[in-house]
Amino acid sequence: MEDLRTLNKLKSPKRPASPSSPEHLPATPAESPAQRFEARIEDGKLYYDKRWYHKSQAIYLESKENTKISCVISSVGANEIWVRKTSDSTKMRIYLGQLQRGVFVIRRRSAA
Repeated sequence: MEDLRTLNKLKSPKRPASPSSPEHLPATPAESPAQRFEARIEDGKLYYDKRWYHKSQAIYLESKENTKISCVISSVGANEIWVRKTSDSTKMRIYLGQLQRGVFVIRRRSAA
Protein backbone atom coordinates (compact mmCIF):
# COMPACT_ATOMS: atom_id res chain seq x y z
CA MET A 1 0.00 0.00 0.00
CA GLU A 2 2.85 2.40 0.78
CA ASP A 3 4.43 1.60 -2.60
CA LEU A 4 1.22 2.64 -4.33
CA ARG A 5 1.18 5.94 -2.42
CA THR A 6 4.79 6.59 -3.36
CA LEU A 7 4.07 5.91 -7.04
CA ASN A 8 1.03 8.18 -6.97
CA LYS A 9 3.05 11.01 -5.41
CA LEU A 10 5.74 10.67 -8.06
CA LYS A 11 3.25 10.37 -10.91
CA SER A 12 1.24 13.53 -10.17
CA PRO A 13 3.55 16.52 -9.67
CA LYS A 14 0.58 18.94 -9.76
CA ARG A 15 -0.41 18.22 -6.17
CA PRO A 16 1.85 19.84 -3.55
CA ALA A 17 3.00 17.54 -0.79
CA SER A 18 3.60 20.29 1.74
CA PRO A 19 2.05 19.76 5.19
CA SER A 20 0.61 23.29 5.09
CA SER A 21 -1.70 22.54 2.17
CA PRO A 22 -5.43 22.65 3.02
CA GLU A 23 -5.98 18.93 2.41
CA HIS A 24 -3.46 18.01 5.11
CA LEU A 25 -4.94 20.29 7.76
CA PRO A 26 -8.24 19.43 9.44
CA ALA A 27 -10.88 22.06 8.77
CA THR A 28 -12.42 23.29 12.00
CA PRO A 29 -14.85 26.18 12.43
CA ALA A 30 -12.51 27.81 14.97
CA GLU A 31 -9.79 28.19 12.32
CA SER A 32 -12.06 29.91 9.83
CA PRO A 33 -12.63 33.55 10.81
CA ALA A 34 -15.49 33.82 8.31
CA GLN A 35 -17.69 31.42 10.31
CA ARG A 36 -17.79 32.72 13.84
CA PHE A 37 -21.23 31.69 15.06
CA GLU A 38 -22.97 28.34 15.14
CA ALA A 39 -26.40 28.68 13.54
CA ARG A 40 -28.83 26.06 12.28
CA ILE A 41 -32.56 25.56 11.82
CA GLU A 42 -34.34 22.48 13.16
CA ASP A 43 -38.08 21.82 13.49
CA GLY A 44 -39.02 25.43 12.77
CA LYS A 45 -36.67 26.78 15.45
CA LEU A 46 -33.38 28.61 15.13
CA TYR A 47 -30.36 27.45 17.12
CA TYR A 48 -27.95 30.36 17.30
CA ASP A 49 -25.04 31.07 19.64
CA LYS A 50 -25.97 28.18 22.00
CA ARG A 51 -29.61 29.33 22.34
CA TRP A 52 -32.90 28.37 20.72
CA TYR A 53 -35.13 31.02 19.11
CA HIS A 54 -38.70 30.48 17.90
CA LYS A 55 -41.48 32.28 16.06
CA SER A 56 -42.95 35.38 17.78
CA GLN A 57 -39.92 35.74 20.06
CA ALA A 58 -38.69 39.27 20.79
CA ILE A 59 -35.04 39.84 19.79
CA TYR A 60 -32.48 42.53 19.10
CA LEU A 61 -30.89 42.37 15.67
CA GLU A 62 -27.43 43.90 15.56
CA SER A 63 -25.59 44.56 12.31
CA LYS A 64 -21.93 45.17 11.49
CA GLU A 65 -22.64 48.91 11.43
CA ASN A 66 -23.39 48.68 15.19
CA THR A 67 -27.10 49.34 14.71
CA LYS A 68 -29.41 47.64 17.19
CA ILE A 69 -32.94 47.00 15.93
CA SER A 70 -35.77 45.75 18.09
CA CYS A 71 -37.53 42.92 16.22
CA VAL A 72 -39.89 39.97 16.56
CA ILE A 73 -39.25 36.70 14.70
CA SER A 74 -42.05 36.44 12.16
CA SER A 75 -41.22 33.03 10.68
CA VAL A 76 -38.41 30.49 10.48
CA GLY A 77 -37.87 28.94 7.04
CA ALA A 78 -35.51 26.28 5.74
CA ASN A 79 -32.46 28.53 5.48
CA GLU A 80 -33.70 31.97 6.48
CA ILE A 81 -35.68 33.75 9.16
CA TRP A 82 -38.09 36.65 8.71
CA VAL A 83 -38.10 39.34 11.38
CA ARG A 84 -40.54 42.23 11.81
CA LYS A 85 -39.17 45.51 13.09
CA THR A 86 -41.18 46.81 16.02
CA SER A 87 -40.50 50.45 15.09
CA ASP A 88 -42.20 50.49 11.67
CA SER A 89 -43.52 46.91 11.20
CA THR A 90 -41.43 46.26 8.09
CA LYS A 91 -40.12 42.76 7.53
CA MET A 92 -36.53 41.73 6.87
CA ARG A 93 -35.20 38.39 5.66
CA ILE A 94 -32.04 37.18 7.40
CA TYR A 95 -30.25 34.24 5.82
CA LEU A 96 -28.61 31.55 7.92
CA GLY A 97 -25.26 32.27 6.24
CA GLN A 98 -25.43 35.90 7.35
CA LEU A 99 -25.83 34.78 10.96
CA GLN A 100 -22.97 32.28 10.63
CA ARG A 101 -20.64 34.91 9.14
CA GLY A 102 -21.57 37.50 11.75
CA VAL A 103 -23.19 39.98 9.35
CA PHE A 104 -26.12 40.03 11.77
CA VAL A 105 -26.09 39.11 15.46
CA ILE A 106 -29.19 38.08 17.37
CA ARG A 107 -29.62 38.88 21.06
CA ARG A 108 -32.53 37.97 23.32
CA ARG A 109 -34.73 40.69 24.76
CA SER A 110 -37.61 40.62 27.18
CA ALA A 111 -41.10 40.52 25.69
CA ALA A 112 -42.27 43.57 27.67
